[in-house]
Amino acid sequence: MGKFDGILLCSDWDGTISDGGALLRANTDAIRYFQSEGGYFTLASGRYAGHFKQFEQDIVPNTHIICVGGSCIMSKEGEILYEQFCNEHFEEYAKLLLQEDSPYQYVQVTLRGTDPVHFDKKSILTEQAHAILSSPTIYKGIFLTEMTDTAAAAALKYVAPLTFEGYMPMRSFPFSIELIPKNGGKGKAVRWLAEKIGANLVVAVGDYENDCDMLRMADYGYAVSGGSPLARAAANRFASSVKGGAVASVIEELDREIS
Repeated sequence: MGKFDGILLCSDWDGTISDGGALLRANTDAIRYFQSEGGYFTLASGRYAGHFKQFEQDIVPNTHIICVGGSCIMSKEGEILYEQFCNEHFEEYAKLLLQEDSPYQYVQVTLRGTDPVHFDKKSILTEQAHAILSSPTIYKGIFLTEMTDTAAAAALKYVAPLTFEGYMPMRSFPFSIELIPKNGGKGKAVRWLAEKIGANLVVAVGDYENDCDMLRMADYGYAVSGGSPLARAAANRFASSVKGGAVASVIEELDREIS
C-alpha cells in the first residue's frame, strides 16, 4: 500500500511541466516518488503521444496518455483506447479561418496515425488539402497567427463573432486557436481515464485555456503560477511556476496533506 494509491495526476506539457522542452529535476524526481507510492501519473497534452518518447529517460507515465488535446488516449504501448473526431464541417471552418482577410496564417491538422499536416492560405485550396480536410479521422486543427501582440489581438477580434457547430474553439497559447470536437477535450478524456483505472481522486495541472475543462473536472485542479487568467479562474488550487517546478509543488502539497 502506498500513500498515493488511487490518485490520478494529469499534467499538461508545454508551459506546465516542460519549459520550452526543458524538464526540471525537481519535477522528474517528484514524479518518480509519486509513482513509487502508488500514484498514477500521466500527461494530458495537445501533442501526439510519440512526442514524449524522447523524454523517456526522465518521465515515463505509468498509465495511459491523453494526447491531441484530449481527442485521443493511447496506452503506453501505443494502442488507441479512446478517440473523438472532428465533424464534417471541419473543411468549411478551416477555409473560413484561412480566408485572405483572416489574421490566421496556416493550420496544423492532426489525423489518426499520421504526422501533423500543414496548410497555408493558398495550399488549403488544393485537391491535396481537400483530401486531408474532408477525412473522417481528424483529431483537431490548430490555426496560427504571426507571433505578435497585434496579430493575437486581431485574431481574437476575428473569431469573436464566429460560431463553430460541434466544436470547442480554444487557445493553447496566445497566437493560436484550436478546433477540438465538442465531445472531446481534456476534461472528458481525464474523466474517461479516471473511470477506466478506478481512480478515487483526480488531480490536474495546467496553464492555459485548453486546460480549463480539465481543471474544472478534477477534484484538485491546479493552475500554474503565471498561467492564463481563464486557467486560474477554472482552478481551485495553485501550483508554482513552470520554472519553479509546478508539478513537484503539487506532489509536495499532496504529500503534506496525506501525511
